[in-house]
Amino acid sequence: MLPPLVGGAPFLLVTSAAHMRRAMGLCRKLGLDAIAAPADFIGGGSEWSAGDLVPRASGFSRADHALHEWIGLAWGRIRGKI
Repeated sequence: MLPPLVGGAPFLLVTSAAHMRRAMGLCRKLGLDAIAAPADFIGGGSEWSAGDLVPRASGFSRADHALHEWIGLAWGRIRGKI
């Protein structure tokens, strides 16, 4: 059953870029015609330096965020939601 708010019409799915893969998978499984509109990108600049090899708290935070999403994707697939 399609949600009454969007029905079968295409709509913009706005969420954090980190969540987009999982969110689009959920929408596809429900038969929704979502158009990805990611926001809140997490990333660094294009310049690289040797200092980037030094571990920082922000790197651990990003790794934790990525691990959370990978586990969410796996769990969604195991449960048949994605």
